[in-house]
Amino acid sequence: MTYFAKAVRHQFLFTDDFNVYAKELPREKHVVGKRFTQRIERTNLILRSRLKRLVRRTIGFSKSEKMHDKVIGTFIEREFYP
Repeated sequence: MTYFAKAVRHQFLFTDDFNVYAKELPREKHVVGKRFTQRIERTNLILRSRLKRLVRRTIGFSKSEKMHDKVIGTFIEREFYP
């Protein structure tokens, strides 16, 4: 089992139908399909589109790691935990 699978304490791991996942993840915790990965990808898109500082080519790019973490933390808190 991979380091990631050992470190994550979730009941299930949702992935697409890529062969590597079937080889590396435990069969009893691995769920294949687009139904659940769509939500994950949508969340990633929200983060990329609303937090321009994640993209280096923008004016708002964070040079300070501390400031970067604070802005992202504040965004996640406001967006996902209202």
